[in-house]
Amino acid sequence: MLRTVATVFAVIFPLGLFIVLVRAAQPKRLLEAGG
Repeated sequence: MLRTVATVFAVIFPLGLFIVLVRAAQPKRLLEAGG
């Protein structure tokens, strides 16, 4: 059980961090054009 939680965390944490970094690096105009 604990092993599963650790595995899920190990996958989701870097992914979430990557998304945050990408969003922070994107210009707002690019975000508006894409959305």
